Amino acid sequence: MTRYAQFWEVVGEAPRALEFWRRAIRVDPDLEAGYLGVARLEAAAGNWKPSLEAATQGLERAPRSVGLHLARAEALLALNLHQEARAAIRAAAGEIPDPALLRLEARIEDLFGGD
Repeated sequence: MTRYAQFWEVVGEAPRALEFWRRAIRVDPDLEAGYLGVARLEAAAGNWKPSLEAATQGLERAPRSVGLHLARAEALLALNLHQEARAAIRAAAGEIPDPALLRLEARIEDLFGGD
């Protein structure tokens, strides 16, 4: 399933790619890449609530996924849930010292002020 999803995503067929990412998740509910694919494609389409839902569901299965933490925080920011985004990225960066998480944490602090 993932290869089909990746293929359709590469050729620009987002609806088909989403369909295959969702199928892949149904087959393997622990498939981090599936949740990332759904979150990424929904975000690219401006569908922030479904993107947030996919990232949140994925984090239930893969709590140390940097990509899912980033997707969740970006969706929260896009939905103007700034404090939730700030808290989420702080918690993630505190547990997983990844450069991408730390950069987003710094960006959020620059936007909304530090303590």
